[in-house]
Amino acid sequence: MSEAAGGDIWAVVPLKTLSDAKQRLASILDAPARRGLMLAMIRDVLAALLGVPAVNGILLVSRDPMAEVLATEFDLECFANPADEDLNSALGAALADLQRRGVATAIVLPGDLPLIRSIDINAMLAKCKRENELLIVADLDRDGTNCLIASPPNAITLQFGSNSFSRHGEAAKAAALTLITPSPENVWLDIDEPADFEALKRAVLAGEAAPETSKFVCQIQQI
Repeated sequence: MSEAAGGDIWAVVPLKTLSDAKQRLASILDAPARRGLMLAMIRDVLAALLGVPAVNGILLVSRDPMAEVLATEFDLECFANPADEDLNSALGAALADLQRRGVATAIVLPGDLPLIRSIDINAMLAKCKRENELLIVADLDRDGTNCLIASPPNAITLQFGSNSFSRHGEAAKAAALTLITPSPENVWLDIDEPADFEALKRAVLAGEAAPETSKFVCQIQQI
């Protein structure tokens, strides 16, 4: 993994503690299945990022012990957020660290995007001039944020959570940033609710899911 340098593009990928992964799927998946699903999805996200030549480095933001395993597997850096720090604070600290290191642009990409491919990330970056701008991609409900590309990295205070898509847009306008809101289909689907998992199973059957996720879903659902 290269050292950060001026003009670089780095990706920041959060990973919550795996013991708490995907609690809203508890009615349909037991704890080992939820953990395995999260690991399969984040491996696909990391592989997609590694397939983008413009991405110079990846920072995995997590305090889960599995983060070090993933760091070795994918040759990336870990940023261990304190145990009492929430997601937005942890991501904000990671982005501030990248900006101090001279990184020009940061891609914040959640790890639960099971359809994403390198071509989708390339397409989003192609829309960016990468100077005083913010690209945000909404989820299927146009409520949450499934991708954020910021130049500079800490151009706004992150507000992931309910209604984050609108709040990130408002923050961009308040900061006088150019706002870009593409709608790439493979970035819309994140997996939080049972209905999302049903959509994922349909994508697996259609051959649209990324490989690790597809393999895992086939194993646990026998499809």
